[in-house]
Amino acid sequence: MIKMATGGYYDSKELSEGFLTCSICFELYKNPKVLICLHTFCQDCLEHYQKTKEREGVVQCPICAAEEPLPEGGIAAIKTNFFIENLKEILRSPPTEKVPPQADGMGTDLLCMFCSDKALLKCIVCVDVLVCDKCRDKHPHATEGGHFRHIGHTRRVNVEFSTHTSAMSTAGVTSIMIKCEKHLGQFINLCCKQCDELICTMCLVEEHNCHEFRSLPDAAEQLKGQIQSCMEKAKLHISETKDRLSDIKNRKEKLMQQQADTTGKIQKQTRDLCRAVERHGDKLVEESEMASKSAVKQIDAQQDEAELILASLQNTFVFTMELLSRGSDNDILLMKDRLTSQIQYVEARRPLAKPDNIHVGELHIPSFIAPDATEDSISNLFCTPPTHCDTTIVNAPSEESSSNLDVFESMFNDSPFKQQVVHNYLSQALCITQFDCETKKDRHQTWPSAVTVTPRNDIVVVDEKNEVVKMFSEQGRFKKGFGAQLGKVVGVAMNLMGDIAVTSKDTVNIYNVNGKFKDSYRIYMAEKLAGICFGCNGEVILADNSVQTVSIIHGGQEDLRYTNGDLKTIIGDFQEPKYVAVTSTGDVVISDTKKHSVTHHNNFGVLQFTYRPDWEDFHFPRGICVDKHDNVFVADTGNMRVCMFDQHGMFLNRVLEPGMCPQKPTSLCIDNSGNLVVTFMYGEVGIYMY
Repeated sequence: MIKMATGGYYDSKELSEGFLTCSICFELYKNPKVLICLHTFCQDCLEHYQKTKEREGVVQCPICAAEEPLPEGGIAAIKTNFFIENLKEILRSPPTEKVPPQADGMGTDLLCMFCSDKALLKCIVCVDVLVCDKCRDKHPHATEGGHFRHIGHTRRVNVEFSTHTSAMSTAGVTSIMIKCEKHLGQFINLCCKQCDELICTMCLVEEHNCHEFRSLPDAAEQLKGQIQSCMEKAKLHISETKDRLSDIKNRKEKLMQQQADTTGKIQKQTRDLCRAVERHGDKLVEESEMASKSAVKQIDAQQDEAELILASLQNTFVFTMELLSRGSDNDILLMKDRLTSQIQYVEARRPLAKPDNIHVGELHIPSFIAPDATEDSISNLFCTPPTHCDTTIVNAPSEESSSNLDVFESMFNDSPFKQQVVHNYLSQALCITQFDCETKKDRHQTWPSAVTVTPRNDIVVVDEKNEVVKMFSEQGRFKKGFGAQLGKVVGVAMNLMGDIAVTSKDTVNIYNVNGKFKDSYRIYMAEKLAGICFGCNGEVILADNSVQTVSIIHGGQEDLRYTNGDLKTIIGDFQEPKYVAVTSTGDVVISDTKKHSVTHHNNFGVLQFTYRPDWEDFHFPRGICVDKHDNVFVADTGNMRVCMFDQHGMFLNRVLEPGMCPQKPTSLCIDNSGNLVVTFMYGEVGIYMY
């Protein structure tokens, strides 16, 4: 325990294990440096940490990431935390005054600071400055008068560790005298008001003799008052922040409870739906079995009849052949009437032909069932199998239908549970997440011109006005900005290697998923590149506003640097081709902003058709994208809508309406979960389930 001037105590264990420990090396501070955020670190630790950072000229706090300019002298020039040094001294040495051995039995005299003679006077301003009567005029306070007091013949405390008996000690603060770095043996005891520096008496005489100054206790008291006023405000902020944090925690708990309740409801509804589907499936199986039994009965009747006909034919055939081979002429003539009658009867009962195919029923099971579906609504999803079999018998037999096995083959080839894939879409898109992509470093109004999604589902937005590419998490947390050195950036897309491709002027720049630059390709004859996308076969599609064309580079990304037109397909007849997208078959979709059109071309540039919405024509269409089903989404910027078309250009749905859009939509993409990502004018980004 360390005793303070007022009789209080410091807990040395608490100080050493907490307040005096560096957060990097976890040891006691060595040459502590205090940053602008008031976090303190060892000088060596800060220098080592600074080497790991890429930014030069800036010091970043390892704890809170606060930044400040790096002084010219480097880390060593950052202000030393003397408060920490004082506390370290308190731990090493208890604040007790030590008197040197007596030399003459009376102790050592107090000496003048100028001539080393016995001191008789003490400056009441400087507190601890002692002079003799001869050197009184040399002291800077001598001209002001009344600043000296006679002292008795007492012993001088010959220590560097001392306790102030000024206003600081009355406040209960134990302090250590700080040595002056310019004058050996002198201690800091004054504060220059003009220079705002801590100085010693010799500094005052040599460098600050014309300046106003104050004693350390007076300067400290004034600063304490200012700090105390700030701390009162800080208390209010702390209280408000605690209330806000408590509110956030309560909202989180409420949200988690709602999520748990929703999960339970979904699971219960899922179990109910599964039971309903199973019951209805059992019912359908029963009905199909009944239909099959009815068909089997009809087939059995046909089989019995066919067997009777066959037996009659065989009997007539055997008897007739025996009569012809073994009977006499008289026997044949006597049996003439009977044979003729039997043959006519047999010919009238010809063998049965194969009946028509018997359909037990075809059930179409959709791939999506609404969450609020009931057992009755599920029943309506299935078609009812027929309860009878059409077994019409034709009169004339054919050679191909001689076997009744074909009837059973036709029954088993047509399964009663044939699945049909159906894609279901919401009538209106459902917003999952929405955030603002504006950052503190933006100099202008945010203008997102393009968007894409990385394999890690990070959202990459091109801010055309601020000339930077921004990366956000799927929850909207800003992660990084890059590409500022490119100048004006317009388009962005993910290539087949999982890298980020950014268009700027006449170049395509490649970055990895962390935003680190990898390569740059200058495009032949390009001037003002805009949209970019990559096909599944490696082709690169680029829109160029300056020459009003779209290029399909069939050689892939590596041929961007060398292609001079031999491997290109040029699509023309545009006014401002802004955005491009590619389907799974390699077809190219292009939006022309000034021409107010969206066109569909094959991979050789031949126009296939033009997309038409169900409302008025497009008005400044911009962003386009294609999902995994080759549905095409168009940002109709002027009409504040996002519409969806199928792969044949048929209009499907208005995904977003004007009332659902916070601003005009500018660019689109599909994330890894199949959701639609939309950027809006002035910085809003939304993720929608459609």
